[in-house]
Amino acid sequence: MLSGLIKKIPYCQHHHLPLIWNAGFMSGLRALQLILGLITTYFLARGLSKEEFGTYYFVLNSVGLISIFSLPGLIDSVAQSISRKHFGTYRKAVPLSFVSSLIGSMILLAMSFWFELTSDSRLWIVLIAAAFLFPFLHGLSLWKGVKTGSENFKSLVLLEGSNTILMTGLLIASIKLWPGSYIAPIIIVMGIPALQNLRMIRKTFVELPKDTTEEAESIKYGVKTTFYSAMNIAAQHLDKILLFTFLSPATLAAYVAADRIAELLRSAVQDISAVLAPRFAKQETYTPQLDKILKYFSFVFGFAIIVFAFTVMPWFLKFVFGHQYENSIPYAQALICSVAIGNLATLRFRYIRSKIDLKNYRSILLATSLSRIFSALIFVPIFGISGAVATAFLYRIVINVVTSRIMKKHYSL
Repeated sequence: MLSGLIKKIPYCQHHHLPLIWNAGFMSGLRALQLILGLITTYFLARGLSKEEFGTYYFVLNSVGLISIFSLPGLIDSVAQSISRKHFGTYRKAVPLSFVSSLIGSMILLAMSFWFELTSDSRLWIVLIAAAFLFPFLHGLSLWKGVKTGSENFKSLVLLEGSNTILMTGLLIASIKLWPGSYIAPIIIVMGIPALQNLRMIRKTFVELPKDTTEEAESIKYGVKTTFYSAMNIAAQHLDKILLFTFLSPATLAAYVAADRIAELLRSAVQDISAVLAPRFAKQETYTPQLDKILKYFSFVFGFAIIVFAFTVMPWFLKFVFGHQYENSIPYAQALICSVAIGNLATLRFRYIRSKIDLKNYRSILLATSLSRIFSALIFVPIFGISGAVATAFLYRIVINVVTSRIMKKHYSL
């Protein structure tokens, strides 16, 4: 199906084989990460209590929220500039991202001080470790934009795949050695990618040409898109932080179990859109033919995951998380259905992002993020997990409506 989608993109009609291979590499990586991620989750869910499991994910979501200070919009800017042979953009973007990410470290240290004063848990210790690792984890990740922009997905897959295998082995070992402790797992999850980032930043700086141009407006665009995407990042993590804060770590654990499989399915569509992004950047017009293929792919994929949600998924969730998470099944089914209705918008949004279309990028992020943030602030404290699920549905509906209107108005759809 994906090869058919690629062949119908006008730019790719005569040059689609490399793109098909790239899609295959990324699909293989996602499959590997899916399998190993589920294996890791299997051991974490059994090695940690619900409270510890929820606290583990609270830290990861806090780190994810604070990642806005690493200027993640620069990754897309780097990828687009690399695809157009402006290597100087990358050399300027890396130190900017790293220095900015130090703000995130300061916030994590402040959180550590707060929990050390107000809680008897070991959470403050983990937050200190997270503060140290944060700039190396998020501030030095721009090398991935180099791999994406040069369409060197084979190398990216090998690096990320080996990294995932190593992390999985260490995580399982840490759970066996220190059952009931979430400190070592968090250090491993953050530390291994941080070490990889350090190695790859050094390698790319040596390999890329030194005397090359910086693409005009690219850095500025990346910073601006980070500013607008900050609300989107906040929206992605806010519901989980609210569940931890207003309800309990155990409630967050139940929601994480429900959202875990839906998250993997969302990532699959995002990977496909990432593979298409360099070609979208080179394609001048968004044609009705391309939109038809994207609609077809979204419908077939959406139908398949809905069938999965009501057949195999309930058994699968209990197998991975254990019977203590059985109450998460209805929420998981609902979240998977929300994924199905948002696939087309994800692909269309990737096309808009590839055009350095700041105005429409901003419009989509503001509309969707604000709706998600406000609905989470209202629904989650009152309705708990049901409120978080309702927030996910509302977000998907809004992004579909807004993206569709923009495509019709600005891209001759």
